This record gives sequence, C-alpha cells and structure tokens, in this order.
Amino acid sequence: MVAAVTARSAALSALYNVKINLNSIKDRSFVYEMSKQITHLENEIRRKEKQVLSKADL
Repeated sequence: MVAAVTARSAALSALYNVKINLNSIKDRSFVYEMSKQITHLENEIRRKEKQVLSKADL
C-alpha cells in the first residue's frame, strides 16, 4: 500500500512539473494537447492507485 501511494505521488509530481513548465511554451496547440494528456494521465494514476489499494486486506 505504501508503495502504491508513493508511486502515485512520484507520478503526479512529474506531471505537475510538466504542467508548470507548459506555462512558458508559446505554442498554444501543443500546450492544449499536452494538457489533455496530463489530465488523462492524472485520472489513470488515481484509478490505478485505487485499484491497487482496493486489494489491500485491512
């Protein structure tokens, strides 16, 4: 369980770093597409974490 939460934190941290850096990119089309992908990945990360944690026998 700790590994799942740690992995989620690491993955979201990386995505937030990308999201922050998108502010300095002038290509609006690129920023829009990357933002969509980031949102998708954020949702997947959270879904996977819930899936793993649901297997825990507490």
